[in-house]
Amino acid sequence: MDSHPKLVLQSFLDRYFSEKSRAAVLGGVLAFLAAAAGGLGFISILSLIGSNPFYLSFLKIIYLMGFVLCIYRFLVLPALNREPRSDIIEDFDKVRRGIGEDILSGLELMEQREAGKSTGVSEDLVDAQIQVVSGSLENEDIKTAVSLERLRRYFAPLAVSVVLSTLALLFTGPEFRSFFFSTRLVPLTGHAALELADISITYKYPQYSRIPQQTVLGTTGDVKALMGTQVTLRAVPLRAVGNLELVLSSGLRVSVSREGGSIEGSFTVLSDGSYFIRDSLGARTRDFAVTAEKDRFPSVKISSPNTEDILDIKGEESIDIEYETADDFGHTAIYLLSRSEHGEHIKLLSELAEEPQRFGGSVKIDVYSVPGQPGEVFEVGVMAYDNDGVSGPKAGISNTIRIRVKDRRQEHRDIVELAEVLFEQLLETLADDIEFRPDTLAAAIDYQAVRETQGDITVKIQGAYATLEALIDNMKGDDYSDYTYFIGLSNMLSRIDEILEDRNETSSLFSQAGIGRFDGRITREINEFEDDVLFLDSMIKSEMIRDSLLYGQDMASGYEELSELLKKLKEGVDEETLKAIERKIAELKELMAQMAQKLASLNSSIPEGHLNPEAFKTVNVSEQLDEMMKLIEEGRLDEALSMLGDMESQMQDMMAALQSGAQSFASASLSGGIMTLNNIVSRIEKLEEAESELKQNTESLMDSLLKNREGAERDDSAAKKDMRKLADRQDKIERETYELAGECNNPSAGAVLPGELGKELGEASRYMAGASENLSEAEISKGISNESEALEALRRAKASAKGLLEQLKMSSMGRGQSVPFVLGGGNRRHGMIGVDTGYVEIPQAAEPVVGKELKESLLKALRDGSPEGFDELNRKYYERIIK
Repeated sequence: MDSHPKLVLQSFLDRYFSEKSRAAVLGGVLAFLAAAAGGLGFISILSLIGSNPFYLSFLKIIYLMGFVLCIYRFLVLPALNREPRSDIIEDFDKVRRGIGEDILSGLELMEQREAGKSTGVSEDLVDAQIQVVSGSLENEDIKTAVSLERLRRYFAPLAVSVVLSTLALLFTGPEFRSFFFSTRLVPLTGHAALELADISITYKYPQYSRIPQQTVLGTTGDVKALMGTQVTLRAVPLRAVGNLELVLSSGLRVSVSREGGSIEGSFTVLSDGSYFIRDSLGARTRDFAVTAEKDRFPSVKISSPNTEDILDIKGEESIDIEYETADDFGHTAIYLLSRSEHGEHIKLLSELAEEPQRFGGSVKIDVYSVPGQPGEVFEVGVMAYDNDGVSGPKAGISNTIRIRVKDRRQEHRDIVELAEVLFEQLLETLADDIEFRPDTLAAAIDYQAVRETQGDITVKIQGAYATLEALIDNMKGDDYSDYTYFIGLSNMLSRIDEILEDRNETSSLFSQAGIGRFDGRITREINEFEDDVLFLDSMIKSEMIRDSLLYGQDMASGYEELSELLKKLKEGVDEETLKAIERKIAELKELMAQMAQKLASLNSSIPEGHLNPEAFKTVNVSEQLDEMMKLIEEGRLDEALSMLGDMESQMQDMMAALQSGAQSFASASLSGGIMTLNNIVSRIEKLEEAESELKQNTESLMDSLLKNREGAERDDSAAKKDMRKLADRQDKIERETYELAGECNNPSAGAVLPGELGKELGEASRYMAGASENLSEAEISKGISNESEALEALRRAKASAKGLLEQLKMSSMGRGQSVPFVLGGGNRRHGMIGVDTGYVEIPQAAEPVVGKELKESLLKALRDGSPEGFDELNRKYYERIIK
């Protein structure tokens, strides 16, 4: 029997079941996609609730479980399960009614037959039935039976789930998307998803550091570099990557380039933090640490002076400060920093173009280089700036030293107070000398009591001597001390020293035989101390007037500053200016109170006639300042300025009166010294004239002797007679010079005489004595030499006396030179009214030391006489030079 009908039926059924299975799988795929998309959107929404790694892992596991279930339900089962036979009737009835039952019955008959089962009908009938069924199917389209219309029901859910899941994913972060679509079940928490190999880092350091560029191979990726360093990372990723970017912890993103199999990215180290690299799919490396090393502050140290004590500077003194600095990369500038309650002051010491890492130097601090007020303590330090070109130069400050600018005015007041102490000591000693003077006419004298009393007086004199030494020593550096008084005190010290030397011998005089001599010494002491007390009284009162004038100068300066502040206030009300005005008025009140106290002392201390009443008119200035402040507060600035002008005028009148009084008192107190010095200068000039004439006569005699030796014979006796007359005249001049030297060394000659005057006159006297001796012995050449030396000594004495006479005259006009200036300190000195009265002395040519020593040795030889045998040699020498 032909098998064609069977094959046709079998082929048709195979194609039917294949199409049916394909339709089922396609439907399962659509259902799976809709479920997967819907589940992804649901999970994405749930991920927004929290970012805990365990929570995100739980969501991903739930989704994966649902994903697998959907695969099984929608893909595996449809592929494994065949459609039930009842579906054949339903599907083919759609093509033609009844054909489905025919196909099913034909299929069953064919299966029973093939299985060898009895069909209950004849074989021919079975074949006929199969042939009928297969014949009816030859012209039927299988796709008509298997309809795909049912797949459309999946389209809408699939579209909705895809749209919703896409929107949900957009709201999640790239980290979640990277984690969700990765193979990891746990989000990245330090474990890299993108691994890098062969990591190298190139460091390009800031230019100011002068560190060369360097590349480090085989690093871990962590970075440690100086702030401002440009870092370039090169590495090889261990997986295929998309577009890459380098993300810093600060949020800054930098693109990463790719070349071949390597990647490269750069960033600048500005702070501590971290960075990672990720690709466009969200895969990323671990976090790499970034450590920014900061440029250190410069180290500065003052190495000298190394003390915590307050250092005082005054006058021309200075303090040498030595400092050392160090920095990791270099310095640009060194400054001197001073701080006080009035603010800070900065002064540039050095600009360092080479930017050294270590530097040392020194600076002198004096009264002119610091902004401090007299008596104020301020701190001085050294400040060094480094060369940091990234975060800006940083300043390092050294340890500080404390310095105080000595108040020279206060120092002078201390000197005056010391003079007052000395005055009291000498006055008390004078009283004791008078009260406890031994009565030489008494019948019986208690010599033991005299010794004890005089011992106590000696102790008091020693105390006064120590005070006087301290006073003179302090005056040497005091700009306000008058050199005239310094000379007087120096001479006083010399005379009291002689008194103390005499008192060392008093114990041997306390007897009946020596009490008369001791009484003479007491008389000299009393005369000395009377002169000293009068001198100190004059000096102290003169200083009181000068001190009042200085207060007046301060008041005048304060008025000028207050005037400037008022003018500034007129330009616009300023709170700071108002406060400055209040402070200045308070200062002026305090100054006026101190000045009033000084004026009150003057009024009772200065003899009548030296100060007129005009000097005491402005003591009510405090009330005037209060009234002025009231005008300022009311805004009546023009009236306040006018009032201030009147007060300035009153102050000028007062200072003029004080100035006149100072000159009058100084002139009166120094008139005795001026008269004495005028007399001494006149007497020295006469001695100089006489000695000069004598020298000329001696030289003429020598010339005459030389001529007569060449021509006619001359009587030697006549020449010796002439020399004897010259010697007699020299003796007379020498006696007058000696007497004048004694008067200059005698305290009765005046308290203010040059300390070297008596010595210079004494030296002239000794040269004159030598010349007289030479002339007596017919040594005319030596006589002329000694006369020349005597003349030089007289000229020096005259110059010394005239110099001090000029000082006295200037002091009598209130313009005396300061002690430091005359002693070579170089301080400028201002007179009573602020005019610079300093002058520069032109020094005389210094005598060579060798020449001076030679003259002294010759003078000594003249005193001691010639060694044995030299008289004959001298005679022959004389005869030889006059021939």
